[in-house]
Amino acid sequence: MMSKKTLHPSIQKFKQFVKKHPKLVTEVREQRKNWQELYEDWYLLGEEDDVWNQYKSDSDRKEEEKKDKSDFMSTILSAVKGMDYTQVQQHISSFGEAITSIQQIMSQFRGSDNQVNNQAPQQNQPFFFNKD
Repeated sequence: MMSKKTLHPSIQKFKQFVKKHPKLVTEVREQRKNWQELYEDWYLLGEEDDVWNQYKSDSDRKEEEKKDKSDFMSTILSAVKGMDYTQVQQHISSFGEAITSIQQIMSQFRGSDNQVNNQAPQQNQPFFFNKD
């Protein structure tokens, strides 16, 4: 009688991982990868690495995208709920004042550039002759 060997716990976890990522089987069958490479990558990178997303079934991938979108929206909503609108208004006002100051400085530089540009053609002559 042959007794059934029990697999190492990490190999059992890897088998469960492969069940969640059925496209890995296709990779091996089409000889693009072998099980040893996949196991080593899984062991080193872990299950949560982005490299595994391409091997998930399409329905699992869509569910994960929906979950990510809902997590993002809940984060945004919680941030909006926690805002102090008077502080936001003050920051926007000070930001507007900073932009106005920058615009004034830029216009001053443009004014001085125009003055230099107007004088430059008179000083730069294409042919310069010294008188003896």
